Amino acid sequence: MSKGTLQNFIEGLEIGSYLIAWHGFPLGIEKHQWGELAYSLHGGQVVFFRPQGQKTVLWLSERLKSHPAAIRGGVPICWPWFAENLVDSSQPFHGVARNSEWTVTSQEFTPTNGHITLKPAHDIYPSLSIQEDIIVDSQSISIRITTHNCSEEQKTITQALHTYLSVSGLENIEIRGLSGCRYIDKNLSGQAFTQEGELHISEATDRIYLNGSDTEIVDNAWGRSMIVQHTNSASTVVWNPGASAESMVDVGKNQGNSFVCVETANTEAFDAVRLAPAASCFIETKILL
Repeated sequence: MSKGTLQNFIEGLEIGSYLIAWHGFPLGIEKHQWGELAYSLHGGQVVFFRPQGQKTVLWLSERLKSHPAAIRGGVPICWPWFAENLVDSSQPFHGVARNSEWTVTSQEFTPTNGHITLKPAHDIYPSLSIQEDIIVDSQSISIRITTHNCSEEQKTITQALHTYLSVSGLENIEIRGLSGCRYIDKNLSGQAFTQEGELHISEATDRIYLNGSDTEIVDNAWGRSMIVQHTNSASTVVWNPGASAESMVDVGKNQGNSFVCVETANTEAFDAVRLAPAASCFIETKILL
């Protein structure tokens, strides 16, 4: 499977809504005057978004692992923990949501916008429930995940919307909005630093920034700017595997330069969420073009 092939497939469709099997993954596709959207019911994640007349916003691997592995690309949902489970290391990395089956509970699409709501097809974690809302128009996509504590005890969660942004090449981009922010560098044993100036990616990067403000990705070669807005998040994660992409089955050396992850998150480092009994919380990422 390749991003181009999926894009070409969508380009060949008429305006409308579709549900297809794509290399073993159940995909919903929406094609309307505002643009094109594809999401997977495996993981509940957006895998493709392109506003009308623009380049694709999200990167999707050309060499996905076979279903039911997690999909590399788009916007994976990391929930109810981000990265390692600090209590039980045998649990899956980035939680259980991205490898679960989801179902659509409501949807409405018009020539100018759309809104779709998804939930897991079955309970996927004790005492917690999750809902996803995806809102699109010709200039933006918003993804919100809402967690409800179904128990009578306080629950602590971490989470992220692990957004893979498509870029012309890492050498052509600048990430703005992080200058002066404190960050934890996971590639340097979790040491803390302060960002000096705008961020340029030239090597493997895995950083958690203490930042809940907008982040802008300027792509000079493509002549476009993407603004990532963060709601109810004090952690902005920036990730690219650098040279280690070559050893990743679903990335490889030829793909690692074509994306950067700028993630809206609640992390153990800065803002884990302590959810009271019967309470709810949400985080949201919005990409504006």
